[in-house]
Amino acid sequence: MADKIKKGDFVEIDYVGKEKESDIIFDTTKEDIAKKNNLYDQNAAYKPLIICVGEKQILAGLDKNLEGKEADKNYSFEIIPEQGFGKKNAKLLRIIPESVFKKQELKPYPGLQINVDGTIGTVKHAGGGRIIVDFNHPLSGKTLVYDVDVKKIITDKKEQIKSFFDLIKIKDVDIDLNGDEAKIKLKMPLPDYIKESFSKKLQDLVKIKKVSFEADQVKTKKPQT
Repeated sequence: MADKIKKGDFVEIDYVGKEKESDIIFDTTKEDIAKKNNLYDQNAAYKPLIICVGEKQILAGLDKNLEGKEADKNYSFEIIPEQGFGKKNAKLLRIIPESVFKKQELKPYPGLQINVDGTIGTVKHAGGGRIIVDFNHPLSGKTLVYDVDVKKIITDKKEQIKSFFDLIKIKDVDIDLNGDEAKIKLKMPLPDYIKESFSKKLQDLVKIKKVSFEADQVKTKKPQT
């Protein structure tokens, strides 16, 4: 019998996420599906995702549903709003002055997305001098369906460490693993508090005793005098 996935396991998955009611795909790890559904982003890396189950690295409902499943199998998970992008919150419906739109040289209409003080909202009503903007997540209140291909359980510690940096989009990571000690070389320097935080997290996730960091020395031009 195949091993069951448990909390703390690293698993490699491919997935397609869609709204249940409309069947519209909103997220995927697969490049061909992204292109077919006008989701393709040339800056995104379309490949299987490695996550640590139970660590909230993905949507809560998807994370929870992976526990108890088996590798090398396909699943379809239905995720209620509470375990997806949340219920609709009426307090996040706001009336926005028309001047805000004029500053951004926008003419408001239902469906338009606007950035207000760093928060993205969607125009729900525009007319009669009243512009109502919904600052709920666009998928809040929606029941979701995730079709998931659970490829394998990742037991290689070096690969587990690399997946941690992939998720936070830190590239060019060189990992030297010797027993229970990992030396990690990055292209970019990190503040000490970040290195300490990463070190503790990796020790906990990957079950190793020591993590140290170093960064490539960046050559700078000598200032002219």
